[in-house]
Amino acid sequence: MPESQAVAGAPARFASLAEMQAGHAGLVKEVGNAPLAPESRGRIVVFVRAALATGAVLDAKEDRVAAQGLINFWTARLTASAARDSTYRRDLTAPSADPLDPLPVLDDTLLAEFDPSALDQAQADADRWLATLSDEDRRWIRRLLLRLVRLGESSRDFAATPTTRAGLRDISGLSVEKADELIAGLSSSGVVRVTQGATPRVDQVALRSESLPESWATLRGMLDERLKFRDAVEAWDAGHGTGKDVLLKGDALNEARDYHDRNETERKFVEASRREEWRESQRNRTLLYVGAPLLIVALVGWTTSAVNIREARTNAAEARRFANKAEQEKATALTETRRAVEQTARANQEMARATAEKAKADAGLAALKERQHLTEATSIVRQGLRIDFALEEVAL
Repeated sequence: MPESQAVAGAPARFASLAEMQAGHAGLVKEVGNAPLAPESRGRIVVFVRAALATGAVLDAKEDRVAAQGLINFWTARLTASAARDSTYRRDLTAPSADPLDPLPVLDDTLLAEFDPSALDQAQADADRWLATLSDEDRRWIRRLLLRLVRLGESSRDFAATPTTRAGLRDISGLSVEKADELIAGLSSSGVVRVTQGATPRVDQVALRSESLPESWATLRGMLDERLKFRDAVEAWDAGHGTGKDVLLKGDALNEARDYHDRNETERKFVEASRREEWRESQRNRTLLYVGAPLLIVALVGWTTSAVNIREARTNAAEARRFANKAEQEKATALTETRRAVEQTARANQEMARATAEKAKADAGLAALKERQHLTEATSIVRQGLRIDFALEEVAL
């Protein structure tokens, strides 16, 4: 979709030539080859005005030529439409005195001049977009952009170098889908331009401007990292290739292998790094073959020891459990014994009390019987005395 310019009242414009080409293709499909109806003329004029304004963001000569070609195509269609109208003839850029004029007026049919501030805006837009990406995607962007420049064989200067979409898709580890997604993002932000080819694989992808390697700080930082690689290689070469500590491996080596502008020394360095990585892999494999049996024995011994320790711990825990149970049973027995002794003592006390009470009762009973006998004896004596007195009275 066209974007609006910052200046109020200015016409809309496309963000890039690729966006303009996409709009052109859609308009061709919509309008076709039939005579232009008034509404079709209006849509064409809207497209042409947006295309004219897009010149402000196109600085590459080939892009400007392609854009002007699209403008010329549609202005020719409008002119031809006017020529077929027998009642109307005029230059498209000249105002009409006819209030029923079927054609809108175009102020100009030449592409607008390039606006240098558009490049600054594109760099700012690209930086904002990059800030939204993951660390992994930013690493891919770095490798993509480095494919669009070339470092001199023996210099420290970079030159913008277009490449095909297929060349960018071939970066090691980068999927086709991810490559196309990141290319589209760079193009939409305005720092990369994509020129459509016969097929997507042969699309030409290039930096928006040859000045970007110097003017865009983000890209400049990436190029400085590339120069550090060359400096490290030259230091390695100065030491006659004996410094293994500076050799690369892993992701760093994969990225270095993607540098399409390596000189002869850099190619030797990458090959030496690759061989050293291979030798290290072989050493690790040898250690694995030799050490694996020892490791297995050690693992078996460790496992056996672990089992024995586990069994010993289990037995110790079981012994502690039995000991605790015995202590609990002993404590219970002592408690029961103490309770039985206390109950026996209480029983003995009760028995002694009962014996004392029985003895007391028996003594009372004996005393009572003694008193009864005494009373009976006394009664007998008294009765005998009364008899004696009676006999005496009779005798008298």
